[in-house]
Amino acid sequence: MFNKYVCIIMLFMCGCGQHKQPVCINPQSVGILRHNDHIIGTAFATNNNTIITARHVLPSDTLNNLFINNYAIHIRNYNKFGYDAASICVDHIPFELSRIPVDNYIRRGMDIVIIGYAVDNGVARYQIKRGKILTRIATSALIEPGMSGSPVINVSNGKVVAVAYSFIPDLGVTEIIPMGELK
Repeated sequence: MFNKYVCIIMLFMCGCGQHKQPVCINPQSVGILRHNDHIIGTAFATNNNTIITARHVLPSDTLNNLFINNYAIHIRNYNKFGYDAASICVDHIPFELSRIPVDNYIRRGMDIVIIGYAVDNGVARYQIKRGKILTRIATSALIEPGMSGSPVINVSNGKVVAVAYSFIPDLGVTEIIPMGELK
């Protein structure tokens, strides 16, 4: 039932007209990343064994006691890249976390949404932020605390094109890392 509402929201937000196919984003495409009992950010899965998030949300001392939603994840290895992003290779991704297909193509003016969990006083709220790609590394969709690590999704095809990691209030932009850079 909730999936239908998200699809309707996406149609309304993205202006999907009669010449465009509606793109439905499953609310279970993103998860709340926790370390012990603390919410540290948002994460998403791109395949059966890979979770993507922002590097700065991960604890620097250990990657033990990490959870997606309420499921412990057992880490095989992890790549920090040269950016504020991390790819976590796990033994198993919880079944309810839907995989998001990746698209390495990103362009200025592309309509996007960022989906994730904003955190306020320890409470996570599911958020959908609409905007456009301004440059290869910035978007007009503004994230909130807790949304670091959220996927930036191309509304025309439902594929993730970047990872959101930082909001710059003075510029009114969210910094992103294109998926093509995460190799």
